[in-house]
Amino acid sequence: MENIANDPDPQKRSNVSLSAKLDRTENEIAVEYTVKNDSRGDIYVLDAQPAVKPGTKESFGATDVFYLCKGGNDAAIVLRGILPLPAHPVTRRVIPLGTKVGPNEQVTHKFSIPLPLRERNDRYVPPLEIDKYVKETVSSLVLRVQFIRGSVEEFKAEPADYAPGFFRVNSKKLVQDTETLSSEWQIGSTELLTRPDLFIRLK
Repeated sequence: MENIANDPDPQKRSNVSLSAKLDRTENEIAVEYTVKNDSRGDIYVLDAQPAVKPGTKESFGATDVFYLCKGGNDAAIVLRGILPLPAHPVTRRVIPLGTKVGPNEQVTHKFSIPLPLRERNDRYVPPLEIDKYVKETVSSLVLRVQFIRGSVEEFKAEPADYAPGFFRVNSKKLVQDTETLSSEWQIGSTELLTRPDLFIRLK
């Protein structure tokens, strides 16, 4: 595990950590991860997405949303955080909701990745028909979980009235202020359906 912080300060890199485990079945990869805050201030784990229930227009915090792409070194990259913007213009960027984690506290979350793996950025790019994907294989899975510190410049956190337990967060430079934790597993040769269109991939 490592903290891939945007700030080169080594103190920033060492005091928030990620531990994770996965359980693979025939139909999915279940992931359980814990973010531990050993810093002196609050952090907010950005792994829930604002969503609306179909047919009811009722807002809620979706905890099962993730981005997935093929990365270098024969890996699938799974992101829980600020989803990459698509190639086409969007009117507004979707900012995740944050879970507050105080000093010397930790939070554990779970989600599942269906098999076969599929490149996805579902908040911005609709899925293709299954026969439109290109079949490839990967041998490792990289989980990235993002968070932001309450100490960054002009930070604001307001409880999300439609999603109890979650916060709407903002700062002067939100994307740049976000830090990324990472964990990697070897999963054996695993099918990954990649998109042949102009799909933005992380490195």
